Amino acid sequence: MSEPTAEFYLVLEGKRSTYKPKQANGLYPVESIRAVAIKANQPKTLGKDQIYMKIRVQVPGMAFDPIAPSALIVVPEDLIGKNIEVTLDALDPL
Repeated sequence: MSEPTAEFYLVLEGKRSTYKPKQANGLYPVESIRAVAIKANQPKTLGKDQIYMKIRVQVPGMAFDPIAPSALIVVPEDLIGKNIEVTLDALDPL
């Protein structure tokens, strides 16, 4: 059985540098990009300096299983009724 997949479109926008000379196509070079949207369907229109990429992600089904962490916290009688803070580092084994 194949793993579950999801498809979506990532819309990226380029920021052009006006400090560098124009390229052969007459445009300033793109110096950085940023993600501006994620769409379920192919975008019909794009803004200036925007492109889209079709992305397909495959994730094992077990990644969506509910996580049910458990811990046993023993509170001594002399601390009953007081505020107790418990912190567990995710990297520490139980």
